[in-house]
Formats: sequence, C-alpha cells, structure tokens
Amino acid sequence: MKYLSLLLVVFVVGCASYFKRKDCESTNWFDYGQKVALDGRRLSGDQFISECYNAEADVAESDLDRGFKSGMEKYCQPETVYITGRNGNFFSTEMCTGQGLNTLQAKHKAGVNEYCQRSNGYAAGSQGKPYNKICPANLEAAFLPEFNRGRKKYIVAVLSDNNQEITRLETQVSRTQTDLRFKRAELSRYQLNSSQDEKNVNLISNLSSQVRSLEYSISQDQSKLNSLRAKTRDLQLELVQLDN
Repeated sequence: MKYLSLLLVVFVVGCASYFKRKDCESTNWFDYGQKVALDGRRLSGDQFISECYNAEADVAESDLDRGFKSGMEKYCQPETVYITGRNGNFFSTEMCTGQGLNTLQAKHKAGVNEYCQRSNGYAAGSQGKPYNKICPANLEAAFLPEFNRGRKKYIVAVLSDNNQEITRLETQVSRTQTDLRFKRAELSRYQLNSSQDEKNVNLISNLSSQVRSLEYSISQDQSKLNSLRAKTRDLQLELVQLDN
C-alpha cells in the first residue's frame, strides 16, 4: 500500500511538472520580460520564472532579457511613471537612474494625487486591487471611504462567483470519485483474473492508466478547491473589517 501511495505521489508531482513546463514553454518570454519591468520588478524575484526553472522548462533567456530591457526603457519614461501613479501603484526608483530621476518622481506624485481624489475612490475600489496606502494623508481621509465602498462591491461580486465555482468543483470531484471507484473495482476484477494473455494485460494497463488519470484530476480539483476556499475566507474576513 505504501508503495502504491509513493507511486501516486510521484505520478502527481510528475504530471504537475509536465503541465508547468508546457505552460512555461508556451510563454512569450520577450513580452513577459517586458511586463515584469513595466510592473517595476526585477527578473530575479519573479515567482513564475523561478517555477519554470524548477520545472526544468526551456526558458528563452535572451528573449526574456531583451524584453526586460525594453520594458525598463518604457518604465523610466515620464508618461509611464505618471500612469503608474495614476493607477495607484508605487514607483520603483531603483529601476531608473540618471539626472532625470527627480522629474520622474514629480510625475509619479502628480499621478498619485490624481488617483487619490475622492471622485476616483469608488472606481478604484471597484477594480479589485486592495488599498496599498499610497495616498498622502491630506487626500486619504476623503478618498478611503469611497474606495472602501467600491471595494465592498467588488468583494461581494467575487464571493458570489467563488461560491458558484466551489459548488461546481465539489460536484465535479464527487462525480470523478464515483468514476474512480468503478474503475478501481473493474481493475481489481481483471487483476484477480489468473489469465496473463495479451488482451488481459493490455486491459489492466489501460485501466491502471485511467485510474491514475482520475486520481490526478481529483488531486488537481481538490487543490483548486482548497485555494478557492482560503481566498474566500480571506475576502469574507476583509468584508467584515470593512463593515466595522
């Protein structure tokens, strides 16, 4: 039994690595590198890139590097920095060097001041991004109540979607577990058959493969369920805090 459990773990881990590699190797690495830079982040701290290396995926490093450098050039432009602030995001000053840094910081501050207007609070909160305390105190007092009002609307909508998805996944897991029980029973019947002819051996191999596939599907769906339930609990807690 322990041996079978170990085989299942190896199978699940192997499948997870396979799908991660497929995901990584279908990535446009130039675009991804550019996106990382435009988010004000470094390649060395990116989780997705790290996961791809851990899965031994083929990462097009030259494309990734070229995309990152292209993104840095765009990130360190006054208009980009202004939009960064206007979207309520911090400006990573270490990404940009040179004498124009003061100008970039001033542009970012102008964008932040526009983001933090009371009239923008509800729309900003409705977009789904939690408040990151970017607003100066003189603007935050009027901005934050409106932001929280929009944030509450967003959370209520997401909780509704999450609950529907949880119900769907629970139903799917239940059906797959039923299929798995039937396949295991069928496999056991053939394994008890003393016949070792080619047809019986092929049937056992095919059924074993189906059982492993169903076990993997259940594992994946359970992982999704656990993650979704955790996110739902966090949002429910935040909603309570917003109501207080």
